[in-house]
Amino acid sequence: MLFELEAFIFGKVSVDPDKWSYFEVVDAIKELGYIKVIEIFYCVENILHKLVDDRGAMNMVNVAKYFGDVNLFVVHSVDDEPEVVENEVTEQVLLLSHGSLDSGEHSHVGGDEDEVEVQG
Repeated sequence: MLFELEAFIFGKVSVDPDKWSYFEVVDAIKELGYIKVIEIFYCVENILHKLVDDRGAMNMVNVAKYFGDVNLFVVHSVDDEPEVVENEVTEQVLLLSHGSLDSGEHSHVGGDEDEVEVQG
């Protein structure tokens, strides 16, 4: 049985739970473009669980089987230096691939839904 790992922007990835492990999760995340992974969390009924080992990866499989999917949250860093290119009119254009993450009280990171508790 395969299940889907879904990233917010990049789509879904099918994975084989018989071969699933912590390092498979990290590899799948990197294939989605998140190279500098700092922390990984998965959500079960509005509670975030930190993913740190194979046991947590297998629990993700059980969550996906029971609920039909599993939400994965990736904390990652981005390149510090923005890329500067010159266009045909010889103006400098600043290309930013990511903005900074403000996790303050009014940032609305993750939307205005229910609060979640972080464990781990």
